[in-house]
Amino acid sequence: AFSKELKALPSEPELGEFLPFIKYFGDKFGTQVVIVYLPSRNQITRHYYPYERELCTEDLPDSLDLTTNAYQIRQLILLKQCSELGIKFLDLTMPLRSKEEEGVHLYWNYDEHMRSVGYRTVAGLLWKWMQQNPDWDNLDSGHIKDKGK
Repeated sequence: AFSKELKALPSEPELGEFLPFIKYFGDKFGTQVVIVYLPSRNQITRHYYPYERELCTEDLPDSLDLTTNAYQIRQLILLKQCSELGIKFLDLTMPLRSKEEEGVHLYWNYDEHMRSVGYRTVAGLLWKWMQQNPDWDNLDSGHIKDKGK
């Protein structure tokens, strides 16, 4: 099961004309588009993997670290595609990882959705980014400056 997944990791996401359409639509109506990358829970911490393993119908290994660089490729590809189109990109991986490292569990153990503290954290990060970039023209590498604290 995992050999199939590992083969698929380096491939580009199937976005087709989605990003060019979003860019066109934003330009047409005078709106600047910002793509925000919200990572899966297993990309930012190993905390949830035992729950994932318990509920999975596939036979998963006893341990698997999905926080490694190999599993961070999706946001890098998306960043590249956004950069090529002139679309702002904001990656929340590192600030959310920092919050998890503080012991604040943002996601449900048995579900991919965030808990209320997770949604509040994301909203706070977006608000902070908007305050730091009031004209949305000063995005510096797509990362929030204070790692979410």
